[in-house]
Amino acid sequence: MRQRGSSLGLVAVTSLLAACSERQITAPSNALDLAASAERHARQPDCEHVRGAFVFTRFAFTGPTTAAGAGTVRGHLSGTFTAEYFDIAPEADGVIHMHAHHTITRRNGTIMTSDEIRLFPDPDPAWVRPRSRLEVTGGTGAYEGATGLLLTDGRVNLNEVPPAGSIQFRGRLCVPDAEEDDDR
Repeated sequence: MRQRGSSLGLVAVTSLLAACSERQITAPSNALDLAASAERHARQPDCEHVRGAFVFTRFAFTGPTTAAGAGTVRGHLSGTFTAEYFDIAPEADGVIHMHAHHTITRRNGTIMTSDEIRLFPDPDPAWVRPRSRLEVTGGTGAYEGATGLLLTDGRVNLNEVPPAGSIQFRGRLCVPDAEEDDDR
């Protein structure tokens, strides 16, 4: 009898252990929702509207379809910029189409863009009227993970040294987990 009771007790304990090992311990669903909400909130970008101007100090063709430029940035994103232009190609209507990458350097980090640019003819053939979309693709320092879109419009003479004119920008810059910072 004693052996039979032990066997039944062992079966009961084994069944209980097996049932417990298959069951996962989870937090209540509202705790998971709260944690997910806090994580989403922490990653939400701090967005601001920005305006300013790019003013060239240097522009030079580096090949038949490439060029490089540099200058200063005035306005909300004051600092300096460098640019690499590529895929420069004239279109049938006299517009010049190209792509570019800009790096805007500020005291607390850099902002990087990937751009689609069109240079429209001006009544004065020495000048062009740039219109472009600069998609913010990231950055360093205070701008790590930055996103946004800058639209430009302006008038420049790239034949002068340094180039005359400026390119105004306006748009939105978003930085994840940004702290309040007047220099941004």
